[in-house]
Amino acid sequence: MTPNLFKKISKFYQELEPHLIQVEGNVCKECDCWECCTFAARGGDHAVAEMEFDYIEQYYQDKGYPQGDVQQFKDYLSRKKNDQGKLIYSICPFFDQKQHGCSIYSARPLSCRLYGSFFVEGFPVPDRCYFKTIGKKVKKNKSLEEIPLAFQFSELKSEHLGTKTIKKDRSALFNPDLSYLQTFDFFELYQKGGRLLADGKLEAAIQCYDEICSQYSNWSFVAFCAGTELIKTGHYKQAVPYLTQAVKLAQDNGFYHFALAIAYHFSGEIEKGIAAYLEAVRLNPQNAVAYEALGNLHNRLGKLEEALHYYDKALEIAPDQHESLFYSGAILMQLNRLSEAVERYEKAVALSPDYAPYHYALGVIYERLKKAEEAVKQYEDAVKLDPKHAPSYMSLGTLYLREGLNEKSEECCRKAVELDPENALHHFYYGVSLLKLNQLQKTEIELKKSLEINPSLSLAALLLDQIKSR
Repeated sequence: MTPNLFKKISKFYQELEPHLIQVEGNVCKECDCWECCTFAARGGDHAVAEMEFDYIEQYYQDKGYPQGDVQQFKDYLSRKKNDQGKLIYSICPFFDQKQHGCSIYSARPLSCRLYGSFFVEGFPVPDRCYFKTIGKKVKKNKSLEEIPLAFQFSELKSEHLGTKTIKKDRSALFNPDLSYLQTFDFFELYQKGGRLLADGKLEAAIQCYDEICSQYSNWSFVAFCAGTELIKTGHYKQAVPYLTQAVKLAQDNGFYHFALAIAYHFSGEIEKGIAAYLEAVRLNPQNAVAYEALGNLHNRLGKLEEALHYYDKALEIAPDQHESLFYSGAILMQLNRLSEAVERYEKAVALSPDYAPYHYALGVIYERLKKAEEAVKQYEDAVKLDPKHAPSYMSLGTLYLREGLNEKSEECCRKAVELDPENALHHFYYGVSLLKLNQLQKTEIELKKSLEINPSLSLAALLLDQIKSR
């Protein structure tokens, strides 16, 4: 956790105190009740946010306490069980039974701070609890007005998200923690928008999001969530206004800029996408995915050296990000830096051995290095993994052709044509392989097909003339 964010959370907790019921002494010890330390944090409406776990870990680190205690707290909250199926912790591990109180009182999470001062209607408050009759009852779907500083807490959670190291786990990129939103009365409308998107009713979904964002126009997290829902369903252009609003409200949040960059990127606004990605990595230099995206966009613009620079930045953060290895390997090959390209392709294959295109690309560069045996193995691995990978069949066919293995060449070229019949080169090389087997009539047919697809394929026209002149 960054020092600045740690200070902000500490300040938030201090500002929350006047809104809570003030007591003198240890009232929990007086009533001999610690049931709040057995179910409040995990049974109440407020879950413990990842930000708060990080805050406690930083607190422990600053105090020189053992980090294992934080993991015990996570095990307690997740109701982890032992081999006999019993809860490992029936009471919070931070509860100091000798002092009858919390051992991390100044760093305790929001749910623990609110307990006693605020109870959700219907929540089973213990009879012995000092706060049972004086705590405020709030509705299950609480509004921003009922819980003090709720808005500020959500903004801190958003800022925390913007400081995290972002690697290539795409499934987790846009699945924000919505547990907090579930406690507000608009969440049902938010869910309705998601259902409408799933049913293909874009305009109706946008109406839901517009209503929420209009009601909470100063809440960046709400706008961010609406934008990410649209991104996840492929509506990048429609996501831009919501994410622009989120960025406007929280200009220092690197993750919001990252989400906006993705919306621009995939809606075709490349320059705006680059600008937003650059702001994202300025605010959060640990965003490997944003660096990779910058590499992709500069590669698309033909700026190979710049693209390679950004791929290298991504790999500094996430050395096992195989996509960055692959893309940068392709650029290195274009720059004729073959030994470096081989190294990156080999690493990509080692990290993702079941992905056929990686084996194919490695085979291509082995061919350029005159390593025919190694190239054959990679192409063969590719077609084993993906029997429909036409480029690998074609590369095998042309390689076998050069090696004089004409029957194998004909078999592979034929397979490539079957899989990709609209590729002129496939028909051409299939024709050449047939010619090697003296099947002139079939050769002529394939050469004519290649010219039908690509009339400017001069090699096919020349070979066809030679056959006709025999």
